[in-house]
Amino acid sequence: MGSAKEKVVIIPTVLSMVVLIVLLSLLLYFSVHRKRTLKREMESSFILSGAPMSFTYRNLQIRTCNFTQLLGTGEFGSVYKGSLRDGTLVAVKKLDRVLPHGEKEFITEVNTIGSMHHMNLVCLCGYCSEGSHRLLVYEFMKNGSLDKWIFPSYQGRDRLLDWTTHLNIAIATAQGIAYFHEQCRDRIIHCDIKPENILVDENFCPKVSDFGLAKLMGREHSHVVTMVKSTRGYLAPEWVSNRPIAVKADIYSYGMLILEIIGGWRNLDMSFGAEDFFYLGWAYKVH
Repeated sequence: MGSAKEKVVIIPTVLSMVVLIVLLSLLLYFSVHRKRTLKREMESSFILSGAPMSFTYRNLQIRTCNFTQLLGTGEFGSVYKGSLRDGTLVAVKKLDRVLPHGEKEFITEVNTIGSMHHMNLVCLCGYCSEGSHRLLVYEFMKNGSLDKWIFPSYQGRDRLLDWTTHLNIAIATAQGIAYFHEQCRDRIIHCDIKPENILVDENFCPKVSDFGLAKLMGREHSHVVTMVKSTRGYLAPEWVSNRPIAVKADIYSYGMLILEIIGGWRNLDMSFGAEDFFYLGWAYKVH
């Protein structure tokens, strides 16, 4: 009799616990599934959403196959090809030289750059700020950098562009530079305008990239003193004399870029003679 009463008590208790465990398991499953779905939706729509998305370092390791597909290397780090869950290709820049400010300042700067939207600027899609790791996630540009298309030393004359495309690239690049000079809330000096920092998409629409050297300044300031060094051959005279740098320094670099687009050879080429290795000096002489 006692055994029967115990069974009456135990069986409903066990069944209740089983039902509760099943319900909790289902709740956990749907919660995890929902989070993953939301994450996929965020990743697939981040380009349209505006603010850069935050990634974990582990996630970017997975998305870049552990940083094995190298696209290029610059002064501040290396760029790797990656893809998001929905197959969207991205370029992940792994910063080797971390700037001497904290995580909060880094994220603030990233959000400032990420708020800039223009058809002639490379879109900053996301970032990683985890421990000592600092990474930037950009949209992927199929045709790479402009230097591969204006200098004949890469893959011969067959790869070079026609003059109409050259003109369109020059105009569109100027529009991108004018945007972050004059149309942003915080004026930005790029400080390193050169063919390697002009990327072209599959339709040869140019986009200014690599704001690793960029310096922000308020609109009330027309000049900014900076210790960042630009690339030789594109340096405005004020760089050499250590004078305050203004947006005109970018205009000078852009002018050197135009000379290279027109001439088809680098403005600083040591293979030429002592009088002609610097393009600007040569152009002035023949003019």
